[in-house]
Amino acid sequence: MTPSGHEHTYTGLAEALGGRAVTISARGLEFEGYELLPPGAESLADCTKLPVVILHGWPGFAGTWRQAAVTLSRQGHPVLSYDMRGVSPAARTEDVHGYTGHNLGDDLLAIADAHGYGRFHLLAHSWGAWVGWHATGDRPDRFASFVSLATPHPQATYTAAAMSSQQGRLLAPFRRVLRDPAAARSKLLGNDAAVLRGFYDGRTPPALVDEDVARYLEGDTLEASMRLHAALAIVDRDDEYVCEVPTLFFWGSEDRFFSRLAFGLTGDYVAADYKPVEVAGATQWVGIDAHAFVMKTSLEWFAKHET
Repeated sequence: MTPSGHEHTYTGLAEALGGRAVTISARGLEFEGYELLPPGAESLADCTKLPVVILHGWPGFAGTWRQAAVTLSRQGHPVLSYDMRGVSPAARTEDVHGYTGHNLGDDLLAIADAHGYGRFHLLAHSWGAWVGWHATGDRPDRFASFVSLATPHPQATYTAAAMSSQQGRLLAPFRRVLRDPAAARSKLLGNDAAVLRGFYDGRTPPALVDEDVARYLEGDTLEASMRLHAALAIVDRDDEYVCEVPTLFFWGSEDRFFSRLAFGLTGDYVAADYKPVEVAGATQWVGIDAHAFVMKTSLEWFAKHET
């Protein structure tokens, strides 16, 4: 049971993976997730490599990225993957301002502090990577490196949208849902969640999609998670900043949400070692579509930037 009195989301999964379920108290909220340690390690003190934090996107949860967590931990990194604000049952604040990239980045750093992580590597997908861009811009001293799966720098996305109508068209599915947030549940979960399942691009293992959909059907999980999208309406698009953290950026050539232009412009907003990688044939789920390649390349990146 968690401190809030409900059954922990990740007890079974963590045990199956050889790790432990964790509940981390930070900023007055409770965040659920799981931690995996390298083979033979009993605590963080036994680990010789820096930790990796995995941030899920939308749709998705910490458990969606279990394969990445296992791969990284087996290569010597302690790994923490947690459900972000709006997804963790005891971290569902109602004020949309709590879901801006900067504030969710503050959540990330407070969670790292509470969990005993000093400097760490960040691997993040979709909305998690959006948060990562803000966090690395705000506190570059805390990050050894950053791996973004699919998501360009926010300013690159805004610039691409201003330069070409393509980026706006790609993000239209999100906007259609946001026009009527109250109807999001019926739009996304009707007809056996056909629309929600469509956001997985058909390449994520069906059992994993079924698991995620089942979680979105629970209580107000879907509605709370949609506040991530609603927060875009209050973003200051003139809030320019650059990432001063070594960054590896994977983008799939079949990405339906972020354009090649935004991918290409992202380097303008990174003032550190930067490696953009286009993965031919991959979708927005590039970290799953090309798991082996992404993990190999990410581990090489982490090794390069351990100190």
